[in-house]
Amino acid sequence: MDGSRLEKDPVGEMRKLYASLGLPEFGIIEPALRTYLDSLSSYRKNVFSEVAPDVRRHVAAEWRRCFEEWGYSL
Repeated sequence: MDGSRLEKDPVGEMRKLYASLGLPEFGIIEPALRTYLDSLSSYRKNVFSEVAPDVRRHVAAEWRRCFEEWGYSL
């Protein structure tokens, strides 16, 4: 599931998820989902600054084995 689509249309994306998993009666949970989403109306995503290049290089060097093992880019 694409996160940006989920952010833009959470009810529609959850409806699609229910359908793709063959789950019954999305309509039963939809009111509770909408209530929950309304409770998040003032939520704002965290914003983080970029990691300094020297710190990024240090982390990449120290964790290289793990990054390679788990398929993360360095």
